[in-house]
Amino acid sequence: MKQEIMDPPLSLIAAARTRAGSLRDHNEDSIWMNARSGVFVLADGIGGCDAGEWASWLTVKTVGRFIVEYADNVALAKHQLIAEAIEYANRQVREAAAAARQQRGMGATVVAALVHPPKATICHAGDARAYLIHNRRVRCLTEDDAVMMRAIGAEKRNGRLADDNRQFITKAVGKLEQVRPHCTELRFAPDDWLLLCSDGCWSALNDAAMLSVTQDAYGDPARVVNNLIDIAYESGVGDDVSIIAVQGVEAQHSIREAI
Repeated sequence: MKQEIMDPPLSLIAAARTRAGSLRDHNEDSIWMNARSGVFVLADGIGGCDAGEWASWLTVKTVGRFIVEYADNVALAKHQLIAEAIEYANRQVREAAAAARQQRGMGATVVAALVHPPKATICHAGDARAYLIHNRRVRCLTEDDAVMMRAIGAEKRNGRLADDNRQFITKAVGKLEQVRPHCTELRFAPDDWLLLCSDGCWSALNDAAMLSVTQDAYGDPARVVNNLIDIAYESGVGDDVSIIAVQGVEAQHSIREAI
């Protein structure tokens, strides 16, 4: 007789934190989450655009509320729901920039997750990333919408001109009339971790750090976000650093979140 092995019912525990970097006097990252609804959104204001902090906050607030409001619409698949939310946020950001007469526009990268175990759906635009940690392996779920630009600085290092690689964002909320975000769906199993990170965060971390911190903090997402942000800052990163950590635990644990 064949038997089907099913995952136990899961609840979600989550935490989020954002911290301003040393490059500017304000924080252009924003985070929004509703663990009970399984909705998690992170955005990062784009450099070179005006009002990055406002663009990122408007993005996460709009995307998050849209998903929660229309989550019961059975006519929309989950990836369609998130994509529609991002497109709606795009229109809101562009209208806000026009109303404020922003000369360079307003823009933000974004990554959003809708987690309804045993499935998780991720959509993103730009270089905000999502990572899955499953069975002691770290997997990046997103591919940056960016091209690598090589910038030659005037400062000399070791007798030579500084030579730095920098990313130019090709897709983001607020940049174009349509975003067309990338979406993916995956299995979210018991004890898995989902991490949503701004570029200031992931650029300062490696897989080993993510794995070590999450393995040592089962059931404690607040510890995960605090430790990973501390590691990023100790590395000397100057950009704003933000992260959302989500874990699936057996259903007898109550849903809780920290921010």
